[in-house]
Amino acid sequence: MFPIRVAGISSVLMMLSLSLGCADERPRYVRPPQVGHGSSPVAVLKGNGETRITEIDGAVVGDPGPFGFKEGLHYVTVTQGMHRLRVVIDSGKLHYWTVFDFKCDKGRTYVFEPNGWFDRTLKVTDEQSGVSALLKK
Repeated sequence: MFPIRVAGISSVLMMLSLSLGCADERPRYVRPPQVGHGSSPVAVLKGNGETRITEIDGAVVGDPGPFGFKEGLHYVTVTQGMHRLRVVIDSGKLHYWTVFDFKCDKGRTYVFEPNGWFDRTLKVTDEQSGVSALLKK
């Protein structure tokens, strides 16, 4: 009985040390306030379907959840200007991310989505103008 109890306690201690050692030290992203429609000083970034925004300028977006699964959000606001984004795509059986600099204009909504099921290209569409561009990884 004693060896079983020791094994149980050591397993709990190992899990506790692993969970404490894996804490995410990156800062959390703070959304700017969104004011009314049409005159908003912010831009909106949307992930479509399997696409999530997980980092903005090195700050974590949303709650990464246990062990980082399904981190990020499908919708987040940013100030106008250049931002470094990390976007995660779960498309079909592919899970990948891309990091890139992206210029955001105030009052605009940008939708990020995979270009295809097995395509590692990210498509971004400006909802107001309907113009799309492809971002290669």
